[in-house]
Amino acid sequence: MKRLLHQLAPILILAVTAGCCWLLYTQLREYRWADIRQAWNDMPASALWKAGGLAFLSYVVLVGYDFLAVRSIEHPLPLKKIAFGSFVGFAISYTLGALLGGTSVRYRMYSSWGLTTVEILRLLVTVGITFWLGVFALGGVLFVVAPFEIPAEVVAKTGLPATIRPLGWILIGLTAIYFAIAGLWRTPLKVQGHKIKLPGLRMSLLQVLVAALDFAVAAGCLYVLLPDDLPLGYTRFLAIYMLAWVAVVSTHAPGGVGVFDVVIVSLTHESRKDAVLVALLVYRFIYYLLPFFIAVPMFLLHEATIRGSKTNRLVMRMFGENALSGPLQVPPTKPDAS
Repeated sequence: MKRLLHQLAPILILAVTAGCCWLLYTQLREYRWADIRQAWNDMPASALWKAGGLAFLSYVVLVGYDFLAVRSIEHPLPLKKIAFGSFVGFAISYTLGALLGGTSVRYRMYSSWGLTTVEILRLLVTVGITFWLGVFALGGVLFVVAPFEIPAEVVAKTGLPATIRPLGWILIGLTAIYFAIAGLWRTPLKVQGHKIKLPGLRMSLLQVLVAALDFAVAAGCLYVLLPDDLPLGYTRFLAIYMLAWVAVVSTHAPGGVGVFDVVIVSLTHESRKDAVLVALLVYRFIYYLLPFFIAVPMFLLHEATIRGSKTNRLVMRMFGENALSGPLQVPPTKPDAS
């Protein structure tokens, strides 16, 4: 049964993503390309620069996820490698999904830097917990402080609740339970014979702060691209942004394609969906595609460096330690006996 569910999971994710894409299409099909093109022309250049700066700042904050994870396993990995692994891991994960991007890419990089499989597993778990803590804590507070109603068609396609405040209290309760466990549970957990120590209360607080700051900055990246005359304050938009992420993580859609967009478009403003769509397209290019196009060559260069190092070690084992230190030497031959 477990194997069947594992095989059906990608199909279910694809079905939900397709349903949300169709809903997004039905909501936007009444708009002409001329309206969308006009919305793009109305977007000031200053908004693009602001979005680019906030996207850069967000990826800097994202380094905190990996930094806290590496420090939680007490590994002396230098900050420059942590920052490299964080940027490449997140940039590829946000476009290709966590399984193909964040997990496999991080495993490849951190294993090449000397981390064991158990240490990488603990690191990945900590990164995931940091992300979820940010969603639960920040989303929970915003859903309680600034609640709003969710349209019925969004509820039907994404599985979100119709009223947001009860969801907020649930998320706050889950966050409180995690803090209680982190503060009181001292016994390491055993996973396949290995002991894994839970992060303490101080580490958990740092995780929430890093993740909340990340979401706040990333939401600002999209918010500055929206039209200035949109009657939507940043706090309300941040709550909508967090709800979109709740929908994304509940459906596991790669990059939140369809799911994220339909929540943002449906809950921002009814009469300016063309401008919101343009803002989303620009946001996806600045925040997802541009970092992805930068991260892929960085990862390939890292792979080439690893393979080159392995080749060098192989040559040294075959021909001696001085094989790579100078020009290739012709081995001496025995003197002619005659």
